[in-house]
Amino acid sequence: MSHRFMMVTLYLLTAAAVILVLVYGVGYYTTPLVDRPHLAQHDLWKSSGLIGHTLGIAGSLMVILLLAYVVRKNVRAMQSWGNIRHWLNVHMWMGVTAPLLLTFHSTFKVGGIVAISYWSMIAVALSGFVGRYIYIQIPRSISGDELSLAELEDWDRAMVEAMRKTVGVSDELIDRLQRVIGHQPSSGKGVLATLLGWIASDIAMPFRLLALRRELAGRKGLERREFSRLIRLARRRAILRRRMAFLRRAQKALHYWHVIHRPFALVMVIIMFVHITVSWLFGYRWIL
Repeated sequence: MSHRFMMVTLYLLTAAAVILVLVYGVGYYTTPLVDRPHLAQHDLWKSSGLIGHTLGIAGSLMVILLLAYVVRKNVRAMQSWGNIRHWLNVHMWMGVTAPLLLTFHSTFKVGGIVAISYWSMIAVALSGFVGRYIYIQIPRSISGDELSLAELEDWDRAMVEAMRKTVGVSDELIDRLQRVIGHQPSSGKGVLATLLGWIASDIAMPFRLLALRRELAGRKGLERREFSRLIRLARRRAILRRRMAFLRRAQKALHYWHVIHRPFALVMVIIMFVHITVSWLFGYRWIL
């Protein structure tokens, strides 16, 4: 089974679980808190009920398993344990799924010290999307290792050579493609401004591609299939050139992101264990 297929399957399972919980639990979740104990399904859906507690256990286990990526990334003896990108993708999936399950476990009622853990978890999940975006700005090999600037320059030259081999393509056209598609944010801005510039550039990319397609659609000597291939190469090269130009800025942004992400994750895990311990001592032990 390919990694891509596995990830698609995992996200489909998450979507299916969320849909099932919403379909069968919507009546309970939309009932006012004071009226829920009078519902027939209260013993199943409450936080300490069979379904509610199961969701909490599943979400908590995922939170713990999220740490496996951190261990794999930092323990030297584990460096050869699979592709780090695959580990990150599974880490991201659990980072999306765990908050959903734990939100249902809470029955949308969060208070006391648990609220700190819950909102720290939400902060970790949201910052995870930002971290993932910053992470992909740093060019990497298939194995997930960062590429050096020299390796990136070799990659860029290979792309230009591939573009030149396309029938009907001149150096003038390659420069034109780079100017239109390869617009870069200013390198003199701060980290946050640069990050926003990347996002704006990515949002604008499809529109620049569309304008370029219209401009060059009728160009003589360039077949439609070759034209599409050229556009794909130009887009890949534009992204590569941006990542080369902002390599150090991306590494710096990722460092700052870790400074924010890790404390929230630590608070989340510590308070979660306190919550589990207190629940256990008070006799909330699922079906055991």
